[in-house]
Amino acid sequence: MEIKKIGENIEFTLKLFFCKDGEIKKWAINLMSEISSNVPTDKDEFIVQYPGEYEKDGIYILAIEGNAQKLSYFVFDYNENTSFAFLQDGEILENLETIKHPEEWFFQDENVESQLDKLWFEGERKLIWKDHEVDSSEEEISEDNSENESDDQEDKKED
Repeated sequence: MEIKKIGENIEFTLKLFFCKDGEIKKWAINLMSEISSNVPTDKDEFIVQYPGEYEKDGIYILAIEGNAQKLSYFVFDYNENTSFAFLQDGEILENLETIKHPEEWFFQDENVESQLDKLWFEGERKLIWKDHEVDSSEEEISEDNSENESDDQEDKKED
């Protein structure tokens, strides 16, 4: 799954567009970041702005409300036989006993990953950070390296 961050919004390769600033794309399945009743729509736009189940062009979407009316999404593409989740709130995971777990987990908050660990959910995990996508395991490695570099610098000062 490839993603591209555009301003505050996120474009997924499956013609999905995560809308944080209210921008709507006519070519996409628009996933709103939070529950919103005042999003203007026309008949050509597909907008998910409430919790529930949706399906369009072989793509099944489960939208779940979390804290502060933020929406998290589970997406299953029946055409490509792939699945992923985009989570804004890790607490919703505690109530997901009956849903098939996706292959990939995308999130913008490190607390979501700790919740995934706590509940033993498997699958590839990706922290989406600022203007690019970062694999959370790579981020941990770079943090470890920066600690080692500072230790090396301290050793050199002592010599």
